[in-house]
Amino acid sequence: MGRNRSPILNDSRLKLGLFSPNCSGGMAVTKAPERWVNSWDNNIQLAQLADAAGIEFLLPIARWIGYGGETDFHGSVLETLIWATGLLAHTKRINVFATVHTAFIHPVVAAKQLATADQLSHGRLGLNVVAGWNKPEYDAFGIDLPQQHADRYALAQEWFDVVTRIWNHDGPFDWNGRFFHLKGVYGFPRPFAGTPPIMNAAGSGEGREFAARNADFLFKIAGGGGNDADVDIDLGGAAGTLERLIDQHPQDLVLGFARHIADFVDKQRAAMGFLQRTRLALLFAVGLFDAEQLDFHALRRNRRGIDDDERSLGAA
Repeated sequence: MGRNRSPILNDSRLKLGLFSPNCSGGMAVTKAPERWVNSWDNNIQLAQLADAAGIEFLLPIARWIGYGGETDFHGSVLETLIWATGLLAHTKRINVFATVHTAFIHPVVAAKQLATADQLSHGRLGLNVVAGWNKPEYDAFGIDLPQQHADRYALAQEWFDVVTRIWNHDGPFDWNGRFFHLKGVYGFPRPFAGTPPIMNAAGSGEGREFAARNADFLFKIAGGGGNDADVDIDLGGAAGTLERLIDQHPQDLVLGFARHIADFVDKQRAAMGFLQRTRLALLFAVGLFDAEQLDFHALRRNRRGIDDDERSLGAA
């Protein structure tokens, strides 16, 4: 397929995806009996419907510990890389992301797993990399949660640098960094057609700068009664610290949904109409990206990236 032909890297400035179908309840924190059931059969059916409707991508949440309570929201979660690989095998065009925690998955293992999934799908895998935030999950792994965002992102950056070097370096190499000490590392096969599309979810300033350095797409909360224009200004400021990396074109850094509401509504209506015609709209109570809640930013496509700080999204 080739990286430039990856569905999410198409010419459309508006991207539409489904969020968290691998998790029990999807994005609906509810006791409603018809809440989303994240069975494998339901996920296959949803992925194939989205594929046929022309939706660009599916994005999972990597969750290791649920939220408890009567329904234990997100207590049942399909592991994201195996989930993505399986759905890629059952679809034809759609991008399917794997969400990976840098603190929990070793980069040498991740590089091999991701390259394998991308080969299987002929270049339709996406990578959503999470630097971490949820202390109960760190406790479950017996790992201390760094208190400073800068420390989490330092690990995430080194993790990502190791993964991308494995994908691009000719022959074995040694790595002696702050977090990883590796000897004689190499990885074949490589991803199908270069580094897969990269997504980053960021709420902090460190996270946005990290996305500007590395990501193709930034997944950002823009709702809650604030001024969405402030998000663009803030992101432009983050990009300003990286002028050499983005060629001094901050206007090319961000794409706010707020400027494309009409196109979004038309596309969302068409997609939901497709689901309703199949009589499965109520079954699929997952998170369709909503212009009133989220701001989805397309970063320069020649950048690679990582993902983090999904505290405000309730996802990681």
